[in-house]
Amino acid sequence: ETKEVDTCIEVLCAYLRAPIPADENEPSVRSGGMSAIARRLTNAYGDGPGPWSHLRFNPSGMPITTRCGLENIHLVAHGLINFSNSTVTGEGTLSLSGLHLDDHGTIAMVGTVIGEGASVCIDEGARFAGQSTLLLNEVRLEAGATLLITTWLLVTSGTASIGSCSAA
Repeated sequence: ETKEVDTCIEVLCAYLRAPIPADENEPSVRSGGMSAIARRLTNAYGDGPGPWSHLRFNPSGMPITTRCGLENIHLVAHGLINFSNSTVTGEGTLSLSGLHLDDHGTIAMVGTVIGEGASVCIDEGARFAGQSTLLLNEVRLEAGATLLITTWLLVTSGTASIGSCSAA
């Protein structure tokens, strides 16, 4: 089962990293791919880890041009989502509301570019514990972009690394 799940994750992430074709249905297909991942990163009640919460996802370099909702996801036991070098542009939004990182769970956004009109949001009860890490190093905000971290973050032995962010 693990090999099939790993293959599924690799295929989903490869698709999400690919350039966006001009197909009018493309945004809904990409959104469906992210929804499939998000549903497996929380339990059925939305209050605990899901069956894939301990796995590693590498959609690095992913173009985000629509809403990418990863609300209430849990990354545990070295679980990782690597959004490094991704671009959030146009009406794109990366929502990580209610994010829970525990036991070395990691979100990486090193070198991510947030373009005009686009946003990345981490709010509404994000929690970091057990040597977890949120990496926002070298994030570039273009004019009119939003990086919103508007929550009381519960950090108990985790790391929130926000360094080298730049704004245009």
